[in-house]
Amino acid sequence: MKRRSTVLAGLILLLGAIWAGLGVALPTPISAQDGSTITVAEFWSRLSATAERLAQGVTSENARSVAQELLPQWTDVKQIADDGTTLDVDLSWLTTPLRVSSRDSLQALSMRIRGLLNYHANGGSTLSALSLSDLAAVLKDPRFQYQDDVEPTLTAPNQPSLSAPNADFLGAALQVLLVAVVVGLILLVGVTLFRSLNTRAIRLPGDEAKSDEPATGAAAVERADQSASIADYRAAIRYLYLAALLKLDEQGSLRYDATLTNREHVDQVRGNPALKERLRQVVGIFDDVWYGNEAVDQAFYEDYRTKVAHLWQPS
Repeated sequence: MKRRSTVLAGLILLLGAIWAGLGVALPTPISAQDGSTITVAEFWSRLSATAERLAQGVTSENARSVAQELLPQWTDVKQIADDGTTLDVDLSWLTTPLRVSSRDSLQALSMRIRGLLNYHANGGSTLSALSLSDLAAVLKDPRFQYQDDVEPTLTAPNQPSLSAPNADFLGAALQVLLVAVVVGLILLVGVTLFRSLNTRAIRLPGDEAKSDEPATGAAAVERADQSASIADYRAAIRYLYLAALLKLDEQGSLRYDATLTNREHVDQVRGNPALKERLRQVVGIFDDVWYGNEAVDQAFYEDYRTKVAHLWQPS
């Protein structure tokens, strides 16, 4: 992940240099922002405080009051600033569960926040020069996209016209061409990063050499219970997730393919909104455990097993 962040930072610096050649500034001056802008340090501080409050325990009785306590801290946040630059963000992945204010929505939000904080604590955003680019990369992850078409993007202010004596038309044409090149490069970097973040095979390390991979949902559930019986709950979660996909394949709800990404499997059930939401939650928990090193115990495993079983019930 650190290597990916370094590469991304280098590409952004390169694009920034090209953009500067057009006579425009990529970042938006902080002085032009209003109260909807917070610093990177304030973002992490608020996120930590939100995680601590959710960790104190959320029940069906207090879920609404907890959500009402936390929501005002995030409702107006539109930009995150650092060293004179800003990043436009859409935090609907955070505010929507708070507005729903149910026990399940807040528990799912808590896991997403802990995954983001784990990334930060493991060195994902330790250098101030990379903090905004790192944050932008992480927020592109599907787990932080509450709506499929919402993605935080870096934005540029209005571009001043390039001009030269007796060459206004030529200057404008050159500017349009250069802007098109820069936009194309930015899109290319974004697509490359998005694919790298979402191309996640669900095979365990070394599974390529195994010939006893479960081929049915029932077999995968049995393997999950075997792993849980020896307290290997991380592997048990992985087998339950595999069981979920295999069973949905057997039911004809989707086509399981080990070469597809988690998001691509979810997209296959977009015609069934209820099933898609349940599968999105199952995928999110698996990602937190498998890629975010979320701690798992027997109670966590049993809860996840219930969610997977609920996934197979008719919508």
